[in-house]
Amino acid sequence: MKNKVSNNGEMPKTIEETTVRPKLWLMALLLLATSASIMAQPNKPAPADAATTDFLTLNNQANALDQSEQHERAIELLKRAVRLAPKSATTLRNLGVVYLNANQLLSAIEAFEQSLLLKANDAETYFDLGLAYLGCGKYEAAVKALKQANQLAPDSSGATYNALGSAFAHLGRTEDAFAAYREAVKLNPDFAAAYTNLGILQLTVGQRTEASNSLEKAVRLTPNPAEAYFALGVLSLIRQDRTSALTQYSLLKKLSPELADLLYRTIYVGAYVVDVKPK
Repeated sequence: MKNKVSNNGEMPKTIEETTVRPKLWLMALLLLATSASIMAQPNKPAPADAATTDFLTLNNQANALDQSEQHERAIELLKRAVRLAPKSATTLRNLGVVYLNANQLLSAIEAFEQSLLLKANDAETYFDLGLAYLGCGKYEAAVKALKQANQLAPDSSGATYNALGSAFAHLGRTEDAFAAYREAVKLNPDFAAAYTNLGILQLTVGQRTEASNSLEKAVRLTPNPAEAYFALGVLSLIRQDRTSALTQYSLLKKLSPELADLLYRTIYVGAYVVDVKPK
């Protein structure tokens, strides 16, 4: 799901599942279908002058460009909007969202941090900041930002817990990662990406049966065929069926070269420290 402007001009009440593209390890270390980067439309004041109208128009035009993946053009428009309204936390957050979608993570972090200086208690911005930190390997900072997001607005979709699970897994805090992923699927029993993350983590610690159950559920639930092929490939490895895993890899190559590469390395290099032998 692409990022979008809220219809009523207000921030969303809960964190939704959308897609981001940070290059991460281990499926929500992949973070596919887990983020909540939603561009917010500034609350419309009375259009007192041309500058105000331009500021609002630039935000809306940037959103449209971002939806069509014209990120650089969207960034330029939002920079102009920031110059017109430098105290607009919403515009700075929107700029961070576009940087996040463009995988310009350090720039996204800077924009989100500037937005939070103006609006310190915004849960969605803390969540976005956590994703950006996670994407560039700042895992401790990601945990801090994501916990702050959840404290300000408890997450009913599971997205924050799924991202927390990724950060904990990267830090080697396996039990915390398990707890976060399980909370994600408890809050959202249809959260396919969280089941995939949980299954891969179970696999890395040798919980072969549990991993198989989690990944099978992920395959049934996922609306994204690339994620499904990836999960099926890992599941094939659990069952010691490399031929099927390679079939899924072949199907993935056109849909998602990044996931295809991850699956290939899982098959041949052991990128996930996978032990496919029976317990």
